[in-house]
Amino acid sequence: MKIPTGQLVSAQQILTGLALIEINSELEIKTTSKLLKYARAIANIKQS
Repeated sequence: MKIPTGQLVSAQQILTGLALIEINSELEIKTTSKLLKYARAIANIKQS
């Protein structure tokens, strides 16, 4: 299966990713939110 980025992934990888999303702890969710915030800010700076 090919994802929108063009990378080929197996069904096993998709299921593993979904399982990891399901077991996120509150700390991991907060950390991920902050990382996404910083990644978006960096992307905006690069576009400028």
